[in-house]
Amino acid sequence: MNSALVIMADHGLHYGREMYNFQGFIHHKIPPLFIALPNQFLDSHPEFAVALEQNQNRILSHSDLHQTFIHLAYGDMPVEGEGSKDYSDFMTKLIADGTFRQQFHSGAPNGTSYAQTFGRSLLLPIDEQRTCRTAGIPHDFCAFQPFLTLDPTKALDATFMRGALVLLANRMNELIRTYHVDDVCHSTSSLLQPEMKDGVSLVNATFEDIGTADLVMESAYASSIPSQRPTQQQPSSGQDEESDEKRVFYFMVRDRRRLDRKYSVMMVEDEVAMGRTDGISIIQMSAYAAEWSPCARRIEAGGGAVAREREILKHFCVCCEQYPDGCR
Repeated sequence: MNSALVIMADHGLHYGREMYNFQGFIHHKIPPLFIALPNQFLDSHPEFAVALEQNQNRILSHSDLHQTFIHLAYGDMPVEGEGSKDYSDFMTKLIADGTFRQQFHSGAPNGTSYAQTFGRSLLLPIDEQRTCRTAGIPHDFCAFQPFLTLDPTKALDATFMRGALVLLANRMNELIRTYHVDDVCHSTSSLLQPEMKDGVSLVNATFEDIGTADLVMESAYASSIPSQRPTQQQPSSGQDEESDEKRVFYFMVRDRRRLDRKYSVMMVEDEVAMGRTDGISIIQMSAYAAEWSPCARRIEAGGGAVAREREILKHFCVCCEQYPDGCR
């Protein structure tokens, strides 16, 4: 047997009860990855088996798989010197540097891709101090960072969360109008009035009180460091980090009127401050409607755009009960 078997996914669990809590939020950012290699291959390269075992506890990305495949393709080159470090240093350069690689494989591509800049072979030891930045993983998708929970009992946090919810409701209403969801489905427009008690807006109570008449917060998390994007240059200890100085916020939101409809919302702090809605990312947390296709056809027949906006519409579509094949 001379095949390598790789089983992987682009994300973790995408829906279900686990996604209603912070643990599920983190799991969503950590997809499964399994690699099976022939025993005879590992027996002949015991250092590869050691590296694979060690790298289970490192920050990894899809770029590392890219580099691992290149390693498997070109990893038979003789290396001057002795010891595993000589081989590791040589192969790291061979895999990442196309010009260097062409010295040994004239037919090898000499371009340097994003994956080659940031990826590392899983068959070689990966630095224990590796971070999402040095691995080329955008901040928004990094699970390995300090997070803080927004506190609804604090007036500043509560005011910010309520402002974010109003922006979200505006965004949902905008999408509903733009794609004519209400033409053929139940009215889904969200109301923007905040919850009131004795004529006073609730500020320092619980998550249940941080909401509009339709939408309510279940939880709110924020990255506690500025958003850092990797540069296109090879990372080095002396290289300045490129930072856009933004905090990213993640909200778990549910519909007061439809308890089975929950959403994960991501937005950037300064976009909330500026009242922007086009940067809001919405992901439905409850399972998608099983009969989405009939609903999509109803919208299309009603004149609304479907095509590339199918995922957006799916978040809001609840087809009329009078349609026997409609969504529920």
